[in-house]
Parts: sequence; C-alpha cells; structure tokens
Amino acid sequence: MILWVIYICVAVSSTILHTWVKKINPNLTDDLIRQYLYSMKVAGWVDRVSYSGKDYYFTKFDIDPFDYAFKKGLKITDSIRRKSDVRALLATLEKPIKAVLNRVASARVNA
Repeated sequence: MILWVIYICVAVSSTILHTWVKKINPNLTDDLIRQYLYSMKVAGWVDRVSYSGKDYYFTKFDIDPFDYAFKKGLKITDSIRRKSDVRALLATLEKPIKAVLNRVASARVNA
C-alpha cells in the first residue's frame, strides 16, 4: 500500500506520504513506515530525490503495483480514471513540482 501511494503520486514528500499511509492504515507508525521505505529502497523498488530541503519518494519502475478488478454492475470500471481521481485529490495537498517530476522521470527504469 505504501508503494501504491508513492506510485499514484509519482513523487511524494515524506510528510504527505506518512500522512496518507496512516489515513489508509492507522496502525502503521512513522518508524514502521520508515522501515518499509528502507526495505523498498534496498530492494530497488523506490528511491528518493531531494529538492528545496525536502525528500521526495518515487517508484523506480513506471508499473502499477496492483492489478484492478471491479464488481459486476459497477458503472465506472476504468482504473485509469479512478487513479487519476486519487492523484488529483493527493495533488490538492501537495502540488507536483516540475523539477522534481523531471528528475524522477529520468531516474525511473522503463520496464
């Protein structure tokens, strides 16, 4: 779930990441989130860039970590639209910075 939040945001500051992860799973502490981030960094799944005194996490691969399925009868079964809606909501808390997005884009591995 941490990886998914990072993927959806493209690049997310540590503060916003911790805030959203704890909203989704209140049982996760800041220490535990840091441990998971460290493990994902060692595994090569995420990395971080610094910009203007903040660290921004990003996924190393531009591949969604989840497969999506929808219940029969739902009117909207478009995962791209739903991800876009979530990304737009998250962007209201922290606007993506073009310089950070450019650095992330060049650091990602196209698989």
